Amino acid sequence: MTERTTMATHLTDTGDLTLSHFKDVEKTVLSHAEEGERVHLALEGQLAKDKKKTTPTVLGFTSCYTYVLSKKSKLLYQAHFLDLASVTSATPTEVTLVFPKFSCTFQHSFSDRVGDVIAVLYGMFRQISPRSDWFLPKFEGVQPEARRKEIFASVAIPDVEGCGGFEAAYEVWCKYLRQPIDNRLCSVFSGDIADCNLAPFAESSKFNFEPVFSCLEHNAHFTSLTLNSTPLKKSAVKALATLLQCNHTLKQLHLVGCGLDADAIAALCEGISENKFLHLTHLDLGDNHIGDKGIASLASLLGKCPNKFDYLNFHDCGSGKHAVDSLLSAIVEHQLDSLSYLDLTDNKIGTKGIGDLGALVGKSTTLSTLCLSTSVFNSDLACSGTTLKELRLMGSLSPKPTTFTTFSALRMLSLTSCNISSEFVSCGILAKLRLTKLDLHDSVLDADSFVQMCGLLEKADLITSLNLARLEIKTSSKGKQLSDCVAALVNARLPHLLELDLTAHPRTPISKGFLPVLAFAFEHKTLTSLNISGHGIGDACATALARMVQSNTTMRSLQWDENGTTLNGLQLFNMGFQRNHTIVSMPSPIFDLAKEIGKSQSTAEEVQRILAEISAHLALNVDQRHADELALVHKYEAAKEGEKPQTTAAAEKPQAATVAATVETEAKLQAATVAVAAAVENEKQAAVEKSKDAEKQKEATYETPPSAEQPNHDKPKEAGKQKTTEEMPQATGTQAEKPQATETQAEKPQATETQAEKPKEAAETLAEKPKEAEKQKTTEMPQATETQAEKPKEADKLKEPGKPKETEKPIEAEKHTAEKEHKRNVASVKQYSGREASNHALMHSLEAALARMDVKTSLSPAPEPPAEEV
Repeated sequence: MTERTTMATHLTDTGDLTLSHFKDVEKTVLSHAEEGERVHLALEGQLAKDKKKTTPTVLGFTSCYTYVLSKKSKLLYQAHFLDLASVTSATPTEVTLVFPKFSCTFQHSFSDRVGDVIAVLYGMFRQISPRSDWFLPKFEGVQPEARRKEIFASVAIPDVEGCGGFEAAYEVWCKYLRQPIDNRLCSVFSGDIADCNLAPFAESSKFNFEPVFSCLEHNAHFTSLTLNSTPLKKSAVKALATLLQCNHTLKQLHLVGCGLDADAIAALCEGISENKFLHLTHLDLGDNHIGDKGIASLASLLGKCPNKFDYLNFHDCGSGKHAVDSLLSAIVEHQLDSLSYLDLTDNKIGTKGIGDLGALVGKSTTLSTLCLSTSVFNSDLACSGTTLKELRLMGSLSPKPTTFTTFSALRMLSLTSCNISSEFVSCGILAKLRLTKLDLHDSVLDADSFVQMCGLLEKADLITSLNLARLEIKTSSKGKQLSDCVAALVNARLPHLLELDLTAHPRTPISKGFLPVLAFAFEHKTLTSLNISGHGIGDACATALARMVQSNTTMRSLQWDENGTTLNGLQLFNMGFQRNHTIVSMPSPIFDLAKEIGKSQSTAEEVQRILAEISAHLALNVDQRHADELALVHKYEAAKEGEKPQTTAAAEKPQAATVAATVETEAKLQAATVAVAAAVENEKQAAVEKSKDAEKQKEATYETPPSAEQPNHDKPKEAGKQKTTEEMPQATGTQAEKPQATETQAEKPQATETQAEKPKEAAETLAEKPKEAEKQKTTEMPQATETQAEKPKEADKLKEPGKPKETEKPIEAEKHTAEKEHKRNVASVKQYSGREASNHALMHSLEAALARMDVKTSLSPAPEPPAEEV
């Protein structure tokens, strides 16, 4: 089947037109088209004005427009393809196009040319939406159906690009509505993002929602639409309501703080209820003062809409008690078995509503999170047996401990902006609830209660997340102080803690005595997230962090802004951070660095350079983290299938920059290690040579000439001969027995071996994995020297047995001299070892990094081949 010419093919079909005629048609079309357009198809045929009269005509098509021209290339009609009302073709040689402002019947003697007209129009629609249900009814007039399907199948459809072809559709709608194109949207929504978050782009008052909402009407990719804190005008609300009437894939709608009123809510609810293909489960309408009328529209929607909502946020809707009561009644009646999140904070609830809320909490098997005002919670909220997991309370009042008795399954408690009373803490409810997450941000608590709370949390022994952000701790002259609170937090045993937020309150920062908290956090074995912003610690904070991030292996997220960090502190932190391999999320301390950047141009450039290095290292950590996660997934899948685990390509081939930097560092360390090893070897060779020279001097000093031997020493000579004869088999044995003799001789001087092991240990420090031959070589060299020194001593004893006292004194003196020489050699070896102490630490850290990246490379020098046996 031949593919038909469409705008997606980037070809031009001149049809039956001559070249000169086509140029005239192209000139006319482009004079009315937008800049950058071109003619994709031009056909010459007949324009039927009625059943009997026809006139010659030319049809021209660009990427979005259809042009009807006279035979002399005069423009008759022009229309955008989105205005197309219907296409009718009862015979293969005729097609009728109906637009709002005109209709035309085009005739051609060749059926393929009529099919080309239908195919071009079909391709225009398909380029902006892979969903065809909304425009296929326009082509139902093409008969028979088999012919219509054949024409559609012959169209070359381009591949759908990122986000369901959002970019192409957005540009088409902008041209159709004659609105400027926002290139930021095209660049952001070109990947695989499921949430269409327009809030960052809608900050400007000139942002136009209409083309965006229009292209989202038939988008089949996005599942979430976010417009939080974005004021919506009436025109935008109308376009959004139309979007909700047409879209089929959206599941979440976030409209927090959009300035919606009761009429806007009514329009949106109507659009949702009329679309039977839209299955919204997440409705976020908090901070919109919609009043009683708006709440009534929502109650009606929840009652008649077939959707089962999972998430409902109606925070601070500015309605009265009776309206909220009706809303709760609709939720209990229609959403009881599906709802998992409900937020009714800052709403007044009447007596009937309190009863319905208690029924909802007590009967629902899906509700896991409930957000209320403390005033409502402290009222007679009665519920028996609840599966509620999270309770979020907000308000100036302290919650009543007695109300918590039925919340046995509660695992997360949030008290926001609450004046927490000492009675609430002293009753021990925090230990009885067995919480895993506690959130006290923006609340007020006295120091004595804080210390007591730390003890209760330690007793519960289940806390994994502790949020104390902007917690105001009140102190008194007679009670506990901030230092006592810090000590209580540090000494509390929280073995399962994963997240800790200690953002300072403006009135109670802990600028002094905060370093123990840092030590507690980084020495913790499970903590993965830490926020210590706002305490004004200064460069001491950066210095402490620089030391701690090097050794910590669990931290994943770190925030430390607003601590008065200077350029010097940032430099110190960067030095330590470059050796960290686990932190993947760390916002830059912009608040502190903004002050440094304003000092001078050189300071600003240095800050930018350091921040670039930190960002690059964070990216490497993220890549390594992903590689490790993929490796774990593949390992799990392989273990599940009973196969041998295979390393992923990401683990086997980490980032090229990481490998290059590591190999370069490795080469430098190898060169340094070889140089130090050579220096140590030279020192040992020099020590051996000195020992040999000393032996020769001893031999020359104590050896007696043969002519001076006395005849009355025959018996000792015979004894010496006998002793020498007994030792001959060991000295003149076979080649296989020679190593045994060496081992026997090496076993005798134990003190000498102990001294020889010291340079051996120093050499082993320089090379992490030496071969067995190197150990033997390092150990045997001093042994051989001492063995050679023993032979002339024994010979001296044999030759002059009559003077034992005179010979023993020089031998003892020589031993003392040899020991001093050996100590100097050992000191020299230690000196070279000390010079490389810092390199060893870096070698170990780099080897650990290479091991995590699965690079089969060692930082230690290549081992020598084993020495041949003598």
